[in-house]
Amino acid sequence: MIQSSTTTTAIAVTAVGTRALSIQGAIPVVLGANGGTTVTTTLVALTFLRQREEFRRALGASSIHDFYNWLALLILVAVKYLGSLLKLLMVGRARDVLTRAVGRNQYLAMASGMGVTVLTQSSTITTSVLVPFAGAGILSPKQIYPVTVGANLGTTFTVVFAAFAPVGQDAQIGLQAAFGNVTERSHPDEARRRPRRQGLTVCSWSWPDHDGGKEDSASDAPARCAGVPSTSARGPSSPLHGKATDVGMDVFIIGITGRIGRLLAGELRDCDDTVRGLVRRGPDGADLAVDGIRTYVGDIATLTSPELADAVRGADVIVFTAGSNGGARNVTEAVDLHGVEKAVEAGRLAGVPRFALVSVFPEAWRERDLPEDEEYYFAAKKDAEVALTHSDLDWLVLRPSLLTDGPVTGRVSLGPAERHGQIGRRDVAVTLALLLHEPRIHRTILELNEGSTPTRSAIERCLRSVAD
Repeated sequence: MIQSSTTTTAIAVTAVGTRALSIQGAIPVVLGANGGTTVTTTLVALTFLRQREEFRRALGASSIHDFYNWLALLILVAVKYLGSLLKLLMVGRARDVLTRAVGRNQYLAMASGMGVTVLTQSSTITTSVLVPFAGAGILSPKQIYPVTVGANLGTTFTVVFAAFAPVGQDAQIGLQAAFGNVTERSHPDEARRRPRRQGLTVCSWSWPDHDGGKEDSASDAPARCAGVPSTSARGPSSPLHGKATDVGMDVFIIGITGRIGRLLAGELRDCDDTVRGLVRRGPDGADLAVDGIRTYVGDIATLTSPELADAVRGADVIVFTAGSNGGARNVTEAVDLHGVEKAVEAGRLAGVPRFALVSVFPEAWRERDLPEDEEYYFAAKKDAEVALTHSDLDWLVLRPSLLTDGPVTGRVSLGPAERHGQIGRRDVAVTLALLLHEPRIHRTILELNEGSTPTRSAIERCLRSVAD
């Protein structure tokens, strides 16, 4: 009711101090106060209900507090009643049987711990079961020790069993883990060298086979970086084989706090790329830092090219997604035109080889009577494209249609000339991530609209037109 666990707790403390309430009676009050305060963060998150993406992030943040308090409450209650139950059950003959089984012979206790772990495939279960008995005073640490040793020996069988499922290096690592437990000299660095990918991902995929008019079923799914195996791929003789950039690019995004920039950063991080970006204020990069994204503070409208070059140095590609969205003319000129010009020059100074620009359809809404500021916005975008395409960088211009929000569809219409319509921002981010990993599509302008072609197939068609 009062949205404050501190107030409730303070009242309980005062009641105990005046002997109006016992300590035993105050404990559930304090625990209940911590459970009740979880409602506050949820109510705050509900204020973002109209903004889908913001609500998702806010509710996720509020649930941290909720789960922390409720799990702590459940654990404490469970421990209390489990201890009482053990004391009630483990009396007389039952208590004597358990004590003799574990404490009669250390080697027998070790063998029992190993046997239970082999059967359950978990040393945690074996050792955790005994902890409440120690808490209830039924078993001593000296009696539990040999069982714990046996449990650790038993867990070596688990990794040996797992090692025989795959072949090659995984089997070696499984045997090494078993040897490490037996000798207490395991080497965790070796385990970290295991290959992380067992299948192909969109970041290092082979193109689907279209012989006979059949389309790879994997292409029907949204082109994400969550490993989707390709069921049929062209052989090494195909000009489309083995040329896509593998994981590990260093991508610098100008406009990373915008909606497309943020979505693109997520796609690239899923591909294990290094993602960096420019933010106008330090706090803007706080949530990006949580995702492992390094940010540089600076305003593209006021930075000089040498200053920006210091930030982008070492990147493999610069992606410019910033925009004024047709606002005041001076902002449009500073960001959409001069911002691109400065970024292109910064790329040249820093030796960044590639540059991708998210632009607009130049003929968008030609049937409408647009305000002068919006007309200037389209003209500035065109001049920015000219500045980029006249540079020595390996450039790519992507012109999406009217941007909308919504889930990724994985189906687009992509080519040098498309009708103006609309396209979801998530589909734009996925398409751009795929294009960045396909450097053979370069020095070209592509227009992007919603469509019926799977994203991968659409990019393949563009690649074929480049090859022709």
